[in-house]
Amino acid sequence: MPNNKRTIPRLMQLISMLKAEEYPNHPRLEEAMRHRDIAGAYSITQKTIQRDVAFLKEEFNAPIAYDSSKRGYYLTDPKWEITLPGLSDGKLKTALLAARIAEKLMPDPMEKEIGEVLLAIQQAHRRAEVSSRTLLSLVATGSKVPIVPEIFQTVFDAWEKRTVIRIDYLRAQDGQMLDLTFEPHVLVFFDSIWYLKGVVRKCDRATGSTENDVVTLAVHRIRSIEPLQESFLRDEKLVEACNRGEVFHFPQARNITLRLRGKGAVYGPEMFPGTLEPPEDDDSRLLHVPEAEEWRLLRFTADWPGEVEIVSPPELRRKAADAGTELLRLHRI
Repeated sequence: MPNNKRTIPRLMQLISMLKAEEYPNHPRLEEAMRHRDIAGAYSITQKTIQRDVAFLKEEFNAPIAYDSSKRGYYLTDPKWEITLPGLSDGKLKTALLAARIAEKLMPDPMEKEIGEVLLAIQQAHRRAEVSSRTLLSLVATGSKVPIVPEIFQTVFDAWEKRTVIRIDYLRAQDGQMLDLTFEPHVLVFFDSIWYLKGVVRKCDRATGSTENDVVTLAVHRIRSIEPLQESFLRDEKLVEACNRGEVFHFPQARNITLRLRGKGAVYGPEMFPGTLEPPEDDDSRLLHVPEAEEWRLLRFTADWPGEVEIVSPPELRRKAADAGTELLRLHRI
């Protein structure tokens, strides 16, 4: 196989077109690749597709022939599937999930390349139990955290198979044990903790939640779990929102201005993307941030006292002042 980072996605596109009976040739394949990545500078020649076809025939016994009337390639056996040796179903599932987590953790361009490999594995192994939509409902940001294996396995199976679960859940805010019937739509790895985001079907105790409420639950707070016989349809809008980073519904501040000094001026622009103004006479710098979560801003001011000042909005500045007053009251010496 040519050593080119576009080879795998090109081969997968070629296989996809063959399976769809689209009679790919080099202009059609080039057009399809450009459609997949508008910014990509793709140039596919007749020799390129001939080399790809020869590779698939030699390495994977692909039954590919050329139809001169339709000026493209086709499969003489439409049931042919490409298979990669050495991966059992269990290992294949593990590989797919590991690739998905790696994809979400790595920045571009590696994120895109891992995504292409993930697509290649899925298309190469049609028997994989983990579908594309299932993988999208696995959202990963953070690092590993210990958790009860038996509970996590049941959680994972229910998420993967779209099975309703009944759980005893310890709510952190008041220590109350809740009896919940729950649809686990999204499995999220966020800030070193596994979460389930989904829909409450039933709650047997007073919780402030009602049926059909969308909630986020920490998996490590599940004390017992039971899979039920009921299934559900995954909410794709909920999945898409989580993939945009909307895992929780924390209050947002908008049109923020921070005055930064010292290390605050170093870390501020990294944590809160925005517009950083040139240094003023006292060497402080103003950072204008369109939007950020309130709790992150307040924690940032506490992390670097004297080096981070919330200039606006006024209500957020007041919250920072109130928090400082309470800290002073509790820590008075």
